[in-house]
Amino acid sequence: MKVFIYPTNSLILSDLVERFGHEPLTLM
Repeated sequence: MKVFIYPTNSLILSDLVERFGHEPLTLM
């Protein structure tokens, strides 16, 4: 699973990835 962490939304993206199991790229 590819996980892209960003400085600002790192906590938000990581949380979403753990919950939904999808890549953060789909949220952008």
